[in-house]
Amino acid sequence: MAAPAVTSTAAPSSSGAFAATPGAAQGPTSNLLQVAAVSEISRGRELQRQLRAAGFDAYWESVKSKKGSEVVHVRVSVDPATQSMAETVARLKAMGFDPIVVAP
Repeated sequence: MAAPAVTSTAAPSSSGAFAATPGAAQGPTSNLLQVAAVSEISRGRELQRQLRAAGFDAYWESVKSKKGSEVVHVRVSVDPATQSMAETVARLKAMGFDPIVVAP
């Protein structure tokens, strides 16, 4: 029986080269926050404009709920190279949102 495959992710070293990161086999973490779920596309677009004006990488997507109705998810992508998830969540909360981490 073969040993299970071990995966790792690459991270820059102090020299700028990429090296394997120990313990990174758990898989990628999400860098996506859902800021709102609304029933109207116009409201989703309005929230997207508001978030982009505040400097967030925001977008919306319309999906069908299990009950068949349209739901507009307003989401913010977090770039870990330029911002931390905690800082982004704090900024969104200061704007009155209650963001949740979601899978891409």
